[in-house]
Amino acid sequence: MLKAHAFSRLVFNAVAIYLIVEAHAGINFPWMMHNIVPFHVFAGPVAHDLHHQSGSGNFQKFFTYLDSFFGTRQVLNPTYGIISN
Repeated sequence: MLKAHAFSRLVFNAVAIYLIVEAHAGINFPWMMHNIVPFHVFAGPVAHDLHHQSGSGNFQKFFTYLDSFFGTRQVLNPTYGIISN
């Protein structure tokens, strides 16, 4: 079993808890991580809500690269609704 340094474990836990709270908040603020980091790297609450609405996409918890790779990424289009990428 790998032993992590206490500070690195603290940083990991803080970041993980922040991302989980952000995804489950159901609020899309402009300063949230998925709106700040370019190239849609982070999923955010919109992707998480789409996952629960359809149940057939956006399976990654924090990131979007594996959903993009496997074709399960979904985005919300204001005109057309849920679109699978």
